[in-house]
Amino acid sequence: MKKLFISALGVCTILTLVVSPSSIKATDFEGQEDKYMKICASSNLSDSNVNTCREFNSYLKKKNKDLTSQINSTKSMVSNTKANLDSISAEISTLNDEIALKEAEINYLETSISNLETSIEKKEIELKDRMYSMQSYMNNNSYIEYIFGAADFSDMYSRIESINELTAYDKDLVSQLTEEKKQVKSQKNTVESVKANIENQRESKKTLQEQFQALYIKQNAEIIAQEKAALQAQNQSDKIDDNLAAFAAAVKESEVSDGSVISGNSEIGNKIANMALSRRGSPYVYGACHSMSEIANPNQSRFDCSGLVSWAFYQSGVNIGSNSTKTLANKGISVSRSSMQAGDIILFSSNGSASGIHHVGIYIGGGNMVHAPQTGDVVKIASLSSSYYQAHWYDVRRLY
Repeated sequence: MKKLFISALGVCTILTLVVSPSSIKATDFEGQEDKYMKICASSNLSDSNVNTCREFNSYLKKKNKDLTSQINSTKSMVSNTKANLDSISAEISTLNDEIALKEAEINYLETSISNLETSIEKKEIELKDRMYSMQSYMNNNSYIEYIFGAADFSDMYSRIESINELTAYDKDLVSQLTEEKKQVKSQKNTVESVKANIENQRESKKTLQEQFQALYIKQNAEIIAQEKAALQAQNQSDKIDDNLAAFAAAVKESEVSDGSVISGNSEIGNKIANMALSRRGSPYVYGACHSMSEIANPNQSRFDCSGLVSWAFYQSGVNIGSNSTKTLANKGISVSRSSMQAGDIILFSSNGSASGIHHVGIYIGGGNMVHAPQTGDVVKIASLSSSYYQAHWYDVRRLY
């Protein structure tokens, strides 16, 4: 069973072809913010979670940036909607004024029609009364006496004609009043038609106004929701920033100091050790950080054991190239355990010989090393007093 465990740890750099697991995507965080916030806002942030929390923090910052962009876009749309609302309100106000004018015209025409109808009614009554009186007058001797009492024939004709003209005048007057009444009614119908058309326009504008008003309310509600979400994302990100800063400070406290250096080039050694420590919490990925582009990348975040060594040295100004645990066994010089200092590498073997070398770490002083252990784990500090490491100790080498 012990042999199997050694073999599992030993896969650190023996093979050269690997398939790295995909990185955590934004979709992995989406909808699970509370879950990751609980992990990353914890006062006891662990090494194994720090890299995930860095990515989650980047996700929150991007989310906040996207929300801010959405807010600005929505505010622009709200401004356009408000402009449309103001324009429509002005149009409705103008239409209301036009309708008021048309209603005044209609009221005037209705009054005119009413007056004409009253006048016609009176004239018709008067005409009927005169016709009745005339008929009575013509049916008695008075009418005959009036006609034949004329001085001559010309006077007689004039008297007969005057009676006829009086009747015709009344008839013409009634006819004129009736015609005027028709014209006024026609004008009223025209005005009512125009008014109806304006009212239709107003109703159409009101419908459009209601639609824009609903859109305006909706867009403002969206802004409130977006601002709330952006503020939440910002607060969450600030909290994680503080937590990561506290974690970094704790790491700084555990970093190698001059007092832990035993001998040798302490400045370079400390730099190498501290560089490796800066990647605590980064996930172990078998075969990671073996290309020179990865080794030269200051933001590299995935390592296997020898990849971490190559990266830390390169970032500290010591280019040892790309290495496996076995090639590292032939680099630099061998130093005794008693002469170890920060920045030295420690090799471990399953059989006590070069053929069994399977793991490597970087000494940080104080009897500890920083290393990338195995699949499923992260870069972290380990005590060299562990019986396992004591049993598999192979060599200490100084490469700077």
